[in-house]
Amino acid sequence: MNAFEIQSWTKEFEDQFRSTISFIPQAGCLEDELWNSKKIENIIKSLPNRKAPGPDNITNEIIKKGGDIMVEAITHFLNTCRNLWYTGCCKWS
Repeated sequence: MNAFEIQSWTKEFEDQFRSTISFIPQAGCLEDELWNSKKIENIIKSLPNRKAPGPDNITNEIIKKGGDIMVEAITHFLNTCRNLWYTGCCKWS
């Protein structure tokens, strides 16, 4: 995955989840905290209902009904992405 694809995916994720995730060019990524289940759970709970899905056709209601399995999957995914994408030139915030 190249930098453009990562930024595109991040924008899509940000739009879908209406969260404060962003990439900020800056060294020292590994100093950042990992995502935790509680933060992801709070983001999911705050998603508004009855909104149009993104290009993946996944609605907020589907994400909310995913329960603990969805929370753990998203948490694991984001932490894996954070670790794999570390290059010293990006920072999650």
